[in-house]
Amino acid sequence: MNAMLLNHALRLLAQREHSEQELRRKLAAQFVSAATPADDEGAFTHARRGAKRTAAKSALQFSRSEWPATPEAFATELELVIAHCVQQKWLDDQRYAGMFLRSRSQKGYGPRRIEQELRQRGVPCEAITQALFDSDIDWSALAARVAERRFGSPLPTERLPRSKVIRFMLYRGFYQEDIQSLW
Repeated sequence: MNAMLLNHALRLLAQREHSEQELRRKLAAQFVSAATPADDEGAFTHARRGAKRTAAKSALQFSRSEWPATPEAFATELELVIAHCVQQKWLDDQRYAGMFLRSRSQKGYGPRRIEQELRQRGVPCEAITQALFDSDIDWSALAARVAERRFGSPLPTERLPRSKVIRFMLYRGFYQEDIQSLW
């Protein structure tokens, strides 16, 4: 198993939870940037000037000798690192889905929107379903809080302002039943 790849994975996982697909994508992007030849601007335009740029340059140059020689070898090493992280329970899609669900619901998003975002991040459907089932979130109460925060209390009952509330709540990912229960 490639130590540089594992260290980079651990550094990413120490910052926040990741789904397997997110971690795989970020590690693959690191390989692509490490495989790019070093020049003054090309591979390092994302680094800041001064010491940060120098540190990024030297770390990347140091890591080039550590990277697998071919993309196939890299793919094998990447899968070994992902499997090791899963085995050590550092990487868990179920835990990630639960954390993401709590975070996004606190920001006022509904279950449909959260489910869609988790799918886009590569979380398996079973993990999403289980996270939604395990959550103790009252989606109707959350919808009421979000609507009142956005539109004030009492909510408008006229046709046009009411349709504006409904569109906003659908955009936020709430089910039609939760939206209708607002009135």
